[in-house]
Amino acid sequence: MSYCVHCGVELAESEARCPLCNTKVVDPAAPQQGNGKTPYPPYEAISPERVSKKSVLMVLTLIFLVPICLVIVCDTSINGRISWSGFVIGGLLVLYVALFVPILLAGRWLKNLSILCISANAAAILCYLFYIERVTGGVWFAIFAVPVVVLAAFSIVIAILLRKYAGMTRLMIFAVVLAELGVFCLVLELMLNRAFGLRDHLAWSAYPLVTCLILGAIVAVIDRTPALKEQMGRKFFI
Repeated sequence: MSYCVHCGVELAESEARCPLCNTKVVDPAAPQQGNGKTPYPPYEAISPERVSKKSVLMVLTLIFLVPICLVIVCDTSINGRISWSGFVIGGLLVLYVALFVPILLAGRWLKNLSILCISANAAAILCYLFYIERVTGGVWFAIFAVPVVVLAAFSIVIAILLRKYAGMTRLMIFAVVLAELGVFCLVLELMLNRAFGLRDHLAWSAYPLVTCLILGAIVAVIDRTPALKEQMGRKFFI
């Protein structure tokens, strides 16, 4: 009795090749019997079928339709109209766009695929916030929501472009992201004060701004010092 040298499966004396991995049987001590009955079906290479993108998108759509239909039925049966369910549906649609667009564009040759996905997500978030403003009767969409969402999307796009075209390392990109996060907190408080008249001076944004800038500088120094970078990589397994 022989065994396959590649996968270890037990072979019959009539087998010239392994029925599992199609490896040639090499066993000089056990000559093959070509006229013997083969205990396994002949080997056939099976190529795995690719899942179509259309099927994935259809399943994703049906999955999101379940909670949407449930909240609509629940809201209309209790209140007789769509009230609170609109907020739930809007949030689900934003999440749907975040998942749908990358799957839809995956596999296509698009130079700026990530930027398109971020733009689509930002547009979906703005539509959702506009709906909230209309329902609640606010006046904060144009003076607060749009600048904040656009600034957040622009910051992410800058990090992507620096990584793709400037050839920066991951640590340097992380330092840039930390600096952007600190500046974003500063601008966020300024926009809050302007839109809602909270106060005429900065209060909390100085803390994340200083912290993020210092941490970003530390990360940049580590990235610019090869010996320190190597030592930190060994210490933290990165």
